[in-house]
Amino acid sequence: MIYAGLVAPRTYQSTVGLDRQINKYARVSVTYMNSRGVHIQRSRNINAPIDGTIIARKIGPGQYVRSDSGDPLYAIADMTTMWLKVSVPESDVALVRVGQQIEASVAAVPDRVFRARVIALAAAADPATRRATSS
Repeated sequence: MIYAGLVAPRTYQSTVGLDRQINKYARVSVTYMNSRGVHIQRSRNINAPIDGTIIARKIGPGQYVRSDSGDPLYAIADMTTMWLKVSVPESDVALVRVGQQIEASVAAVPDRVFRARVIALAAAADPATRRATSS
């Protein structure tokens, strides 16, 4: 069923001209142009099915959205629990234990210290970097 109040965007244009030869050297020309349009400016709130923070946006303000597009418009992440993967130098691996409480700071938020707990250690160090990964 099609909504009865549905209006397609359209533009009407009309032109009326008058051309008159006054004499052999002069000509008068008058043109009247009119343009009238119907434009649809509808907006709709799109509510996310989950709480979180938008971490990626693939659409901008004023851009049209189609319902048959399979691409996500936004990527949303729950930022209440974050994972930190750390490369620990081989010489310091013995100092890290599962369950150990740590404090970490990151360059993106230099004035904030994050408290965390070690939940996993890599079984072996990477031979190229001589570092073990810890989560």
